[in-house]
Amino acid sequence: TLTPGFVLRGNGSETLLMRAAGPALEGYGIPGFLSDPRLALVQLGGSETAGNDDWSAGTAAETSAIVDAEAAAGAFPLVSGSKDAALVSTLPAIDGVQGWTVVTSATDPAASGIALAEVYEVRTGPVRLINVSTRGFCGTGNEVLIPGFVIVGGPKRLLLRAVGPGISAAPYNVPGTMKDPRLRVIPLGQSLTVAEDDNWGEGGETTTLEAEFTQAGAFALTPGSSDAALVVRLPPGGYTAVVSGADGGTGVVLVEVYDLDP
Repeated sequence: TLTPGFVLRGNGSETLLMRAAGPALEGYGIPGFLSDPRLALVQLGGSETAGNDDWSAGTAAETSAIVDAEAAAGAFPLVSGSKDAALVSTLPAIDGVQGWTVVTSATDPAASGIALAEVYEVRTGPVRLINVSTRGFCGTGNEVLIPGFVIVGGPKRLLLRAVGPGISAAPYNVPGTMKDPRLRVIPLGQSLTVAEDDNWGEGGETTTLEAEFTQAGAFALTPGSSDAALVVRLPPGGYTAVVSGADGGTGVVLVEVYDLDP
């Protein structure tokens, strides 16, 4: 399954729009889309707190809230009656941080396909979205894992990681991980790579990156591993973090984006 995650920091609550788009991808010329995705909102260390299958099949108030949130967040609108999934939820972050995952799966357990999982901040307040991540299978060609993110306001300093070997062993024990992920950061609408990494820490940067991991609250990586990590300062705009096998390999990868600004 495709498992995006996010972390909120602050003291209060934040309203988020979460979507799992499958049929909506047909309009963008993407073949092999997931025909009927479902999303489940799960608090880290807990159980499912909310879920959705067909986004416009709920009450009129629920559907209206999703439409309003799409407009506020600048998200493309979903077609009424489609099998795409979406929900709006106001989530707490009390005295620190709170983590969540948005598990994206097929309503039919036997089905598979390409899906787009999204998390949007609908309003700003005392709580900030400080980390987004996704774990999923990364193939080749159209099946590479391509997380995207958008920066608004001023420039941001970010830590990005593509972790394969780092989640294969205890305590994570994820099977079938990619042995050597490569990470590239590309602005939307462009082909130019503005930052990239293959094996983290090469070139004497291990100590510097380890300090950034600690600041971000990210779990440690084994020095000399084939995981990828980089720190970059980016201006406002949209970006994709394109992950692929440095050796042409495939497998499960965890891709993370951390906000390093205070």
